[in-house]
Amino acid sequence: MVGSFRAELRKLRKRPAVWVVGALVIALLVAFQYLLPYVVYATVPRGMPRGVLNALKQSLLLGYFPGSATSFLAGLGGALALILGVLSVGSEYGWGTVKTILTQRPGRISVFSGKALAVVLTLIVLVVLSFAAALLSSIVLTRVLGESVQMPEGGLLFRGLGASLLIVLAWTSLGGFLAVLFRNTALAVGIGLVYALVVEGIVGVFASLVDWVRNIHDFMLARNASALASVLPQPRTSSAPELSAAHSILVLSGWLVITFAIAVVVFRQRDVT
Repeated sequence: MVGSFRAELRKLRKRPAVWVVGALVIALLVAFQYLLPYVVYATVPRGMPRGVLNALKQSLLLGYFPGSATSFLAGLGGALALILGVLSVGSEYGWGTVKTILTQRPGRISVFSGKALAVVLTLIVLVVLSFAAALLSSIVLTRVLGESVQMPEGGLLFRGLGASLLIVLAWTSLGGFLAVLFRNTALAVGIGLVYALVVEGIVGVFASLVDWVRNIHDFMLARNASALASVLPQPRTSSAPELSAAHSILVLSGWLVITFAIAVVVFRQRDVT
């Protein structure tokens, strides 16, 4: 498995798509969590309520950067993590190299485990870099806004890192599962994004109207990722009830374990020709 891990890590490091996805995560995080809100705050659109304006300003400050980074990774960052999972696993099918890899000495479980460990290490680096970008952006804007630079407590930072890692792991595992299931990157990405951006949104609309739909919604991936991110301190303009952190952690862990386990079983049992 060590050899498979090294080989997969080298492939991920050499692939332009991985660098592109990582750069998109960081660039969009800075743009949507800091630059755009700052422009809105600086221009003050007509009719914007005072409370919304204050919350917008607070979200740019250093003390809230763990929550801001985690919120992004729970939303758009999750969709990009899903794409990364599809590309990391499904590209081998498009290249026609799965059969070649499996004819070598490592067994299927070792090959898949090495790939999974390489992806996990990549995600750890991505989450740390995302938090570093959020930290730098918040420091700059805190100074620009004339506020005192005060770092959040260490416990909050580590909770944010842990929550973000769990969120992106769950999304990436879903992407890898879809890639193995369909043996195709384009179809897996399409179905994954439809689920993330359309299905969960539609279910969320009906969840406010029908109780049994709400129960289903409470166990969906994006819903629990957002709920876990909302546990971290961040300015809010409303006090809408959210799921508990324990519930969200259990559901996200369930998504991670189940999708990974099914992907392993399918990869091991199915003919790759």
